[in-house]
Amino acid sequence: MAKEPGVPIFPESSILILDDDEGLRIRLELLLARVGLRNIIATGDRALAAALVAGRKVDLVLLDLFLPDEAGEGLLRKFSRSTPDIPVIVMTSSSDPATIVRCMQLGAVDYIVKPLDEVRFMVSIWNVLDLRELKRETTAFRVGMMDRGLEQPEAFEAIITK
Repeated sequence: MAKEPGVPIFPESSILILDDDEGLRIRLELLLARVGLRNIIATGDRALAAALVAGRKVDLVLLDLFLPDEAGEGLLRKFSRSTPDIPVIVMTSSSDPATIVRCMQLGAVDYIVKPLDEVRFMVSIWNVLDLRELKRETTAFRVGMMDRGLEQPEAFEAIITK
């Protein structure tokens, strides 16, 4: 997708950051704002996050896997089952291969190890949002092509087919 300088690619996209570390939430909000993403909801409140996802109020979830009470993995499972069209990127300090595989099997679209590499983090977000936008465009195109009738059917009256 071509981008004009200074114009964000996904300005309308809403991103939910669910992490119990307030300092990291602030840092991620500032990083995302710096690249033009302004519709950011950063919280440590699991109930609020679950309500936003259930209400389809977000386009992407950035989920800390190790929330208090080990709720991160349960939320990943819940989000993947109830709203599989909302992608979840897991952020955690664990680089354990078994944990990575389990998260991907539970529906995470990516797994980023803390401390976050800003470039790797932003590439992951751009890839997810770009794929989401392509899916939306494809669906809109498909619906438009299937539901649309001929605009000038008289133009085809002289055509005889067998």
